[in-house]
Amino acid sequence: FISYYDKQYDEALKAFKLVETHDDYKGVVPYYIAEIYYFQGKKDLALSYGESVLNRGGGLYYEKQLKLLIGQLYFEKKDYKKALPLLEDYVNSSSKVSKEVLYELSFSYYKEGMNSKAIEGFKQLSNERDSMGQNSMYLLGDLYLKTGEKANARNAFQYSAFNSSNALQQKVSRFNYAKLSYELGYQDVALKEMRSYLKDYPNSEYDNEAKEILVSLLTNTNNFQEALALYESFGTPTVSMQRAYPRILYGRGIELINDQQLNAADEMMSKVIGNQYSGSTVPYANFWKSEIAYRTQRYDDAIRFGNVYLQSGAAAQGEANPAAARYNVGYSWLHKENYQNALASFEAITKTVSTSSNAMTQDAYVRSADCYYMLKDFAKANTMYDQVINSALPQADYATYQKAMIAGVKNGAEKIRLLNSIARNYPSSSLVQDVHMEIALTYIADEKFKDAVPYLTNIINSKDNGLKPKAYLKLGLAHYNSDNN
Repeated sequence: FISYYDKQYDEALKAFKLVETHDDYKGVVPYYIAEIYYFQGKKDLALSYGESVLNRGGGLYYEKQLKLLIGQLYFEKKDYKKALPLLEDYVNSSSKVSKEVLYELSFSYYKEGMNSKAIEGFKQLSNERDSMGQNSMYLLGDLYLKTGEKANARNAFQYSAFNSSNALQQKVSRFNYAKLSYELGYQDVALKEMRSYLKDYPNSEYDNEAKEILVSLLTNTNNFQEALALYESFGTPTVSMQRAYPRILYGRGIELINDQQLNAADEMMSKVIGNQYSGSTVPYANFWKSEIAYRTQRYDDAIRFGNVYLQSGAAAQGEANPAAARYNVGYSWLHKENYQNALASFEAITKTVSTSSNAMTQDAYVRSADCYYMLKDFAKANTMYDQVINSALPQADYATYQKAMIAGVKNGAEKIRLLNSIARNYPSSSLVQDVHMEIALTYIADEKFKDAVPYLTNIINSKDNGLKPKAYLKLGLAHYNSDNN
């Protein structure tokens, strides 16, 4: 024993061999002999000797310790099936075990597919801050994935991700933590962690999957510019990414519209339409191409793309809806002075109006009245303008002005009466100065020059009025013809 404790193993082994079978020592000495073989690096000999001693039986004093030694030897040889019962017997018969033994038993459970027992074992090592703790949490995360417990797996990988003891496990854990955060709906965390992962581990074995997830995250958080740039960095995008591409293009197109970059937005929508995976997104891309064409005064294109959208029968999707499409098409026909087609578009939106109608519906109703006016159906136009006035809609001043124009065809006095009512009933109207000019011109046409003067003077005295030059000219004409020059 003295030689053993002094680590003089050769001398100790000789002495132990002499008393190995002695009745007083045969229950104690075999354990030391097996351990000395282990210390000397003779692991196979230690294993075979230890197994033979256990098979002999006979009340070994250090039987539990010998089982542990043999179990650890099998563990080192990666024979987990044989190691498992020996390690399990030791742990179950001990009031306290080292973290190393607990790890070996848990790992053996893990390798033998005994997931529940492995989980319970590794959980007991969750507070360790060393490489064993990291490895335990890494394996625990894998076990939770196998049992479908993603939330617990995420927590385990989070621990392992922030432990740098094992660089490879840290890398895998960081990826899994970010991926599980994404799958479990922690989008902000997933976005931050996946960006960080790709920055720290460029071209890793998870590179494509990480980029796919990040593209999806960026798309889901409406960061289409970054999503598009990342997508275009793929050498060969996967089919799932190709299917997501139209949504990215469409979202980026909307961003560009909002930023008033209409040509770039139009290009994005064209790419959507030309993509084989666009599917149900195509009608909405046509809607926005119509909108862009209208804003850039390409009225034929606005009509064409608007009608393609309408013919698709696609449901409303926010601003992209049938009423808005008809509204754009209607205005495009107005700009082309095709009042019949414009009327058809506006009346497809509404044929009635009230204070509860939204702004676009109210405007479409007024534009329908204008179309009837331009088509010289004055009776119909008058009726519609009356509805606008009686409902006290925001364009009631304009409707009154239009009624005055209709009245003026046959009755100048009624025209002037209606025009005067605008300044009286709608003093803050933007049409007031136009009203004054129209009244003045009506008086001049009737050779009532003096009656025109106050209205022209009012225009001249007003601020920032583009009608002033014309007012000065007409005022001079009025004075001249009234012999007051």
